[in-house]
Amino acid sequence: MVRIQAKLLVAAEREEVLSDETGWDRIAQVVDVGKPLCGTIQLTAPAGKRASFSGMAIEVIMQKHSLVGKHDTWYFIQGKYPEKHYPMDKKKRYAFVGSMEVPFTIPAEAIRPMETYASPTMKVYCDVRLTMSTGVFTLAQDVAWLAVELLSPSVPTPVPPAERHWMTVADLGGECKLMLDQTETDLSGPITGHVTVQGTAPLEEIQLVLLTTEDEDPPLVTRTATIWSRPEGAELEKQTLDFDFAFALDASSTQSRPVWPSVTKVTEGTFSHAISHSLRLMLKPVNGTQAWNTLPVRLVRTSARGSARGTLTVKPPEMLKGKALLKATLQQLNSEPWYFKLVLLIIITFLFSAIGGAFSLFFFPGTTDFVVRALLAHFDADVEFWMGTAYAMLRGEKPPGAKPIIADLGGFEQALKPEL
Repeated sequence: MVRIQAKLLVAAEREEVLSDETGWDRIAQVVDVGKPLCGTIQLTAPAGKRASFSGMAIEVIMQKHSLVGKHDTWYFIQGKYPEKHYPMDKKKRYAFVGSMEVPFTIPAEAIRPMETYASPTMKVYCDVRLTMSTGVFTLAQDVAWLAVELLSPSVPTPVPPAERHWMTVADLGGECKLMLDQTETDLSGPITGHVTVQGTAPLEEIQLVLLTTEDEDPPLVTRTATIWSRPEGAELEKQTLDFDFAFALDASSTQSRPVWPSVTKVTEGTFSHAISHSLRLMLKPVNGTQAWNTLPVRLVRTSARGSARGTLTVKPPEMLKGKALLKATLQQLNSEPWYFKLVLLIIITFLFSAIGGAFSLFFFPGTTDFVVRALLAHFDADVEFWMGTAYAMLRGEKPPGAKPIIADLGGFEQALKPEL
């Protein structure tokens, strides 16, 4: 059996640095939802040797890592066994010398309509996995990470006033009305609109808050901006305002939480995922409690994410050794739930018992034989009685007389004695 070196190369023009499930940075190729996944597999055999293989399979793995709650939870979108794609006839066997390239094309349906991303409460990963085997032995494996982007087919533009989304706040007397210019907003541009205030109590400031909701988790405050504040020294009278605003999203900011496109709910079996956004208008009066209202908004991506391919570098994962590896292992074990630790303890105890028994049997046969015979001799009468009782009951006969083992049971002895 000749070991083959395999390299999985995904065709992409852009790349992005993502953290995998272990926390290490990886360079991921940016791919679009709705387009086939293409690339090549580079195979290299050891110098001067002829390599053969069959059963080359590719899997696209999409998974969601929920960080909400006491323990992490993984959800595999395609279920336990993802669909396999075969770039070559799996019933044939192939051989080569030196190197070989195999092109592949995976249908667009393999990538679900959702982006890969990482937030404080949720992470979505996607990778392509290659496996080559002889049917029994694995010859080669490789993994390529993907940064999936969900591009909008069109750029959002302002809509007529009659079609615009709006909301009002009327808890402070009078009315404050907010109207958006667009039904969708590009991540690269601000949320724009118009605010009018008629006859409310004197206001200290007006704020806008962008909220992000993942699945059914509590909403996260993603962006906050003050779009109006009371001028210093202004008279305290009923408020009347009329102004335009621009709420910058700054989706590329590294100083705050990232902003991702809205994702319509994706459902497959027991798996589901959705991202929704809402805009909260908050009025803070000079005196009294603040009032607010919330309006759903939809954010879309119109420009490609990431950088040009070949321009990014990452530090290779650091291999832990010695005390550092032991410390990391103990920390991970300590974070697991109690029932996991209990099952692990039972397994370890069973393994040590089995190893100890086998060791004694092979290296101390005389001692082992003595212990076994002593146990059998101690329980010989009892075992004989119960086996005789079971045999008589199977034959429909009355069981034999009570043995000494029954005498310790007190009143039950009389019930087990045969009839005279």
